[in-house]
Amino acid sequence: MNYLTDNLALSSLTKAALVEMLAVEMGISGRESREMVNGFFELIQEQLSLGKQVKLSGFGNFEVKKRGARPGRNPRTGEDALISSRQVVKFSSGPKLVQRMAARKWAESASEARRSDTYAFQEIAYVRPLQEPGGVRQAIAATPETHKG
Repeated sequence: MNYLTDNLALSSLTKAALVEMLAVEMGISGRESREMVNGFFELIQEQLSLGKQVKLSGFGNFEVKKRGARPGRNPRTGEDALISSRQVVKFSSGPKLVQRMAARKWAESASEARRSDTYAFQEIAYVRPLQEPGGVRQAIAATPETHKG
């Protein structure tokens, strides 16, 4: 990506951090950046409130789904209650986001394996010693795509 996002260490990405990153990256004032971010989220909210789907290429889709009425329970009193029907926003990850998350999971599992000496990782593939029944050790090589972590 870029220097700013590669070196960003946040427990979660907040709107304020997004505003600041946009201001620095685009070289604009904080006020302009805040207006752009707020406008973006307002546009998404407006489209969803109209019942329209929002598609963000490379990220995912937001769509409004209707949930029917269903029986429930009041957690304080334990009494049965009817939960009324309502509309909810559903997010579906796009293929690029899913692929990126899978690559990150593989990298994290590779990092854990290095610490536990379970695997010996190389630049492109990993090699895991496998104990054969006859006592012979065999190395198995695989790519990140075939690694099941």
